[in-house]
Amino acid sequence: MKLINKALAFSITSALSFSALSAQCDFSALIQEVSLGSEQQNLSQYFAPALLQDFKKAKTREYNMMVYLQESMEQISSEGKQPSTDLFMSFISEHIAGIAQSSETDPFDLQSVNAAAERFKAYIGSIHSLDDAAFFDAFMSGEYRQESYYYDFFQQAVNKLDDTIKNNDINDCSVNFELNLELPENIGSQYHYDQTLQVTMDDSTNKISSSDLLKVMFDFSGAAYDAFELPEEADNGVDFSLFPSEHLYTDSNSWFPSTGY
Repeated sequence: MKLINKALAFSITSALSFSALSAQCDFSALIQEVSLGSEQQNLSQYFAPALLQDFKKAKTREYNMMVYLQESMEQISSEGKQPSTDLFMSFISEHIAGIAQSSETDPFDLQSVNAAAERFKAYIGSIHSLDDAAFFDAFMSGEYRQESYYYDFFQQAVNKLDDTIKNNDINDCSVNFELNLELPENIGSQYHYDQTLQVTMDDSTNKISSSDLLKVMFDFSGAAYDAFELPEEADNGVDFSLFPSEHLYTDSNSWFPSTGY
């Protein structure tokens, strides 16, 4: 009887292992969706709900970071010209430009940067009451996509996913590839992203369960999405972990922890 039970257990384990190894996924629906016009797209259907929730939280963090950076610029300006003024203003404006991702922004022109910041905040504010999926679809196919470059990066990543699958005859549920984005002239090498991507699909739901395709649309290597804490030894970067991810702070950064910047 024990031998039978062991044999049965081995058979079940082997079957499960084989099933896991032979799992196949099809990314073609997402790839085809990206080729459609924005008015026909419903991209949220291809991503796990947890990813969509994290996406909205990340955009909320970016909004609150924008409020903080703009108020910091105002404070620096009010203090009069100091030896470090130009350095701080340049640092802040480049960070704002990286968040706003406007294709028509000059990161070295304060007026241009502030205009992009206001456009970003206005759009996020207009769609923030939507649920996670609707928020994602509005951001990915709405009016803010025009004159912005984040969707181009997403499209480049999906196209590279498609090429990788076709060139290597892949039908697995996880695909790894290197991505070299074609960056606009106005940001050049200033855009920080992870070049090694892993795209994974949950074969039980047929939804993408890994975040790399979404993180490529965020500057600072997806720091707002992951909200990781900036290491103390870091020379540069943005610590989005300090910023609220649920509510938009539209008037003041008085909520910001005094132990922060």
